[in-house]
Amino acid sequence: GKYEDAILKFNRVIELGVINEGIYNSIGISYEKLGKLQEALSSYKKAIEIKHDFKEAEVNIKNIE
Repeated sequence: GKYEDAILKFNRVIELGVINEGIYNSIGISYEKLGKLQEALSSYKKAIEIKHDFKEAEVNIKNIE
């Protein structure tokens, strides 16, 4: 499906060395849409590790918890 494809593409971008909070947040959104909440939380937390004041990921975490 489209969310699985998105996750694969984002992970490929990470493998190529492009690592930023937006990519991990997008992976989290994709996992959340698939109902994989633990994976989503993990991705959102990685986004916050990269950018500590990344509000969008913080909001996404609060929406799950």
